[in-house]
Amino acid sequence: MLNTHQGSRTRLFAGLALLALLTFAAALVAPPTRADAGGASASAQKTSGKIVPIVRINPRYPREAAENRVEGFVKADPTRKK
Repeated sequence: MLNTHQGSRTRLFAGLALLALLTFAAALVAPPTRADAGGASASAQKTSGKIVPIVRINPRYPREAAENRVEGFVKADPTRKK
């Protein structure tokens, strides 16, 4: 019976349609990918009105500045364009 079995076209098309539907659904729910996977990115995501950094890189202070406890800060302006 296994040697003489012929497949059903209806079953074949139903399987292909199900496979296409599952592939499309997976593409819709997949998380977005980052184009720059290098990690040293200065870009940020905007979430509910707040700017959230994607990657935070701690600065390397010069030895003399660290010994003298020199500090500072940077304020980002989200409205300024490049």
